[in-house]
Amino acid sequence: MSRQTDTMLPAGVAYARNSTQRMSNVVHGGVYGWAANPNVWENKTGYVRRHITPVVLRGPSGFRFLDNPEYWYAAMRAIFETMPLTIEGLNSTLTVSAAETPYGGAGEQFQDPTNVTRERTQPQFQIPDLYGAPVNAFLEGWITQLIMDPETKTAMVNTLGRSIPDDMMADIYSMDMLFFEADPQQAKVVRAWIVYNMYPMSGGEVIGRRDITTDMDQVRYNIQMAGFAQTGAGVKVFAQSVLDSMRIAGANPLHRKTYLDGLDADITRARTGWGNQIEELANQQIAV
Repeated sequence: MSRQTDTMLPAGVAYARNSTQRMSNVVHGGVYGWAANPNVWENKTGYVRRHITPVVLRGPSGFRFLDNPEYWYAAMRAIFETMPLTIEGLNSTLTVSAAETPYGGAGEQFQDPTNVTRERTQPQFQIPDLYGAPVNAFLEGWITQLIMDPETKTAMVNTLGRSIPDDMMADIYSMDMLFFEADPQQAKVVRAWIVYNMYPMSGGEVIGRRDITTDMDQVRYNIQMAGFAQTGAGVKVFAQSVLDSMRIAGANPLHRKTYLDGLDADITRARTGWGNQIEELANQQIAV
């Protein structure tokens, strides 16, 4: 059986004018009136907020003046795109303020809108560190080399004694990131934010402790980032172009080849396994 023709809101119509995602036609979504209409039950499909996709758009140009800049940029993409356990703080909620005037004497109030504001976006990443603490080393290097050293109060990139930045404008030490939420098909952008002037407000907690009666710590950092956000239709169109470049056709993890090409040589030399017993038994057969 087919759906009725207006299950989905036509693209670009009314409140969908500045949206890129497909929308259910809300006029069929109500089931709490006199009686629910099962003829349009598909329209009760709810909006489930999906995990955002983080994309680094630009890295600090100051990395170019450091040794091995390609390692700095590669680490930045990995740390902020593929390593975070959680990303919080993306918010574009609108809030209306209103002035109140008494409406009669019974306690009612007449309200006039006086302002509309948008919640501030403040990205925060929870990132687990790896063996040898490379995430902390990267973040501390970013801070001391490009933002400020705690002793000298000067970015250490200026002490390298070779080519150094012409100035210390914000693009030298900050990055820009895109965050977007895609629909369940990874085809259309539902929400999107670009955050500019991002840099870490901490290098990650560096402490030492000893308590032999308790477990040792697996280290995770909660890194608050500086930055300001842009949202709106223009950002969603840009995000859609980025999503379009991330084609998922053929990207099935069940079909990934294993990195192994056979038994390890040390294991092959140890002839004590399942296959060796089969081979041994086959070699000990009598003629029948």
